[in-house]
Amino acid sequence: MRIPPVTIRLTTVVALVVAAAGMSALPVAAAPTVPAPTKLVVNPGNGAVSVRFTQPTASTAGITNYQASFSRDGGASWSAWRAARPVDAVSPVAFGGLANGVAWRVRLRAVTPTGVGAASTASASFRPVAPPTTTTRPSAPTTTTTRPAPTTTTTPVVVPAPGGTEIVVSPTGSDAAVGTRAAPLRTLAAAWAKVPSGAPLAAPVTITLLAGTYAASTMPNYWEHRIGTAAAPITIRADGPGRPVTLRGDLNVFDVHHLTVTGVRIAPGGDAFHCEQCTHVTLDDVELDGTGGAWDLLKVNQSSDVTVRNSFVHGAGDNAVDFVAVAHIVLADNVIADAGDWCAYAKGGSTDVLVTGNEISGCGTGGFTAGQGTGLEWMVAPWLTYEATDVVVRDNHVHDVEGAAFGVNGGSNVVIERNRAERVGRRSHLIEVTFGGRSCDGDAVRCRALLAQGAWGTATVGSDTYAHIPDRDVVIRDNVIVNPVGYRSQWQHFEISTPRTNTGPQVGPSPARTDTGLVITGNVIVNGDASMPLGIDDSVVCTPTNPTCTVAQIWRDNDINGR
Repeated sequence: MRIPPVTIRLTTVVALVVAAAGMSALPVAAAPTVPAPTKLVVNPGNGAVSVRFTQPTASTAGITNYQASFSRDGGASWSAWRAARPVDAVSPVAFGGLANGVAWRVRLRAVTPTGVGAASTASASFRPVAPPTTTTRPSAPTTTTTRPAPTTTTTPVVVPAPGGTEIVVSPTGSDAAVGTRAAPLRTLAAAWAKVPSGAPLAAPVTITLLAGTYAASTMPNYWEHRIGTAAAPITIRADGPGRPVTLRGDLNVFDVHHLTVTGVRIAPGGDAFHCEQCTHVTLDDVELDGTGGAWDLLKVNQSSDVTVRNSFVHGAGDNAVDFVAVAHIVLADNVIADAGDWCAYAKGGSTDVLVTGNEISGCGTGGFTAGQGTGLEWMVAPWLTYEATDVVVRDNHVHDVEGAAFGVNGGSNVVIERNRAERVGRRSHLIEVTFGGRSCDGDAVRCRALLAQGAWGTATVGSDTYAHIPDRDVVIRDNVIVNPVGYRSQWQHFEISTPRTNTGPQVGPSPARTDTGLVITGNVIVNGDASMPLGIDDSVVCTPTNPTCTVAQIWRDNDINGR
């Protein structure tokens, strides 16, 4: 489930809140005033689909949401229209509740405060698919020692650990060889097969890749069940500086622990690195190049102790960096660029997150966001309430991002400080503190079980029902955001969303608020002119009685367009 920030023109706040809350239906205009979306591209998931499209050619300022209609008989008949929930006014949009294995087609139309737009032509046929089943997996190691933040941007030289095993691979080797420098293997698949599986390693294992390009056909389809330890880690490294190795296949990693990948370029023409149920994983001096077909270029879920540093992550249709339910993250000194949606986020109960020293640019919906929206069944106890907790976003440079440079969508104890940004916010605003969303994407039994443990969310399957996840103790301080002359946010400086309710099947604080413990201080903002609104409705958020955040205090404690 993807939950973009809410884009709000001050004059349409009431209409947006009504739409987001699923209140009375919008009136249907006699004739559509907004053209149809075009060029639909579908990306099916587990009981769901994400649809990218070209927005209507008319002005999109009044579009507040999109609706979808589905056909399972090749377009002969269509379902009733249903709205994207949470509200989603930009491409791509996602819908759940679809039967896996069925050939579906989808149409889209825009929603405005006065009615709905014209329907698009049908998409190509697609089939949602459940995740592949695998054999029984051993339990992951229980240790979750936090990996410290890197103290240098100089990549260390990685050599095989003393007493360990080195397996050497060369594009010109032979899998009949023994895997030494004198007689290297040819494929990574053969090398990975030599790493003991299913039990903790007794000694370190290093796979050394000699310079060259490795075809996808030479790589494992799944990298699974390798249990390194702190004393016996697994390392995959390029032999030599400057990333002399290119891998043309992806790394689809499951139940692997104490793994380091260093000095390689992974360029499969699609998603590059996915790690699920992993611990102690480091990507160091790695290029992840998704140009030409990546959706989520770097995706890590239900894992812990993940470090990405000194790396170049770029080229994704959706998100460049996507952390879901990950504890202990370091994202340091990277270049993260060129994604259609977010450059990076950590959500789904992710906790203990440090984002520092990165250059983040060229993305659509946002730069870095703490939180977003998640299906409850993907979350991991005990982090079952907020979308992200204990997050520090510090000393980053964000530029050329259409949406907000920084966001908090359902976060607690989040600090955004000493960052700089320019050419950001053209879609609406510069910084947002808004709601996360929590749906149940298909596994109602697990959703109910987690709710019984105190989770926020819902056990009602489908993205039409979701809980609003609030924010708490967010600090935004000492940042510098300067949009040059001729470049400004579309509507306002900030988006601090107004309260929402969680009722019935929606389990969570009600009213859910975004301004509890919110502090905005010491920031320098140059964005448009004196007529640019602050974007905070102080009748309901940051009111005069709020002990940490009032509109008067924000004007006093920040330099906003010299005021």
